Amino acid sequence: MTLRTLVLSGGGFHAFWYNLGVSSLLEKNNMPVLEGWSSGAIACVVGFFLSEIGQTKVLQVALETKDEIKIKLFGTLRTVTYNFLNKLLPDDAHIRLSGKIGIYLTNTTLHGFIVTHWNTRSELISCVIASTFVPGITDFAFHDKHYNCIDGGFARNLKSLCRDKFVVRYTDNTPDDVQQFIPISPIKAMQLFMLGRTVKLEFI
Repeated sequence: MTLRTLVLSGGGFHAFWYNLGVSSLLEKNNMPVLEGWSSGAIACVVGFFLSEIGQTKVLQVALETKDEIKIKLFGTLRTVTYNFLNKLLPDDAHIRLSGKIGIYLTNTTLHGFIVTHWNTRSELISCVIASTFVPGITDFAFHDKHYNCIDGGFARNLKSLCRDKFVVRYTDNTPDDVQQFIPISPIKAMQLFMLGRTVKLEFI
């Protein structure tokens, strides 16, 4: 079965590096529509520019933000995610990504929807952060003016949003609950990145 939309699911730091490896397989001149939620959303936006940024730079910035999480795990991940994306994304990221990727969000009634266009780079980053918002873990309250949403993976209609799409899920030895939000070592990150590159993708 060949599909034209690739969806990167969430799952914390482990899923991010795995999904980033998957996204690195895509060629810009034949890229399918790329969608994702939570850490998969981060992998979508970073993965789109990976050939320009380079995986070494991504790992370097990830290590720089790792110490921020060590100081205080709960409630800091929003700031860490913002700093990570702000250091990596080009100034025109919102223009180049609009219509090319989709970010899954869940509103306060647990209805999920997909955002595909952004007016500013700041709005794009806010959208990704909203897609990763797990109350009490990544942050304690909504903080941006653009979205009043939580992690896209909480949507009651997530299954229908993913219908007829190629969904990538990292499930092998994925940690449960809070462990997903604890940073992993550079060696483990690269192992997961390379594992993601072994996924077989077939698109029309």
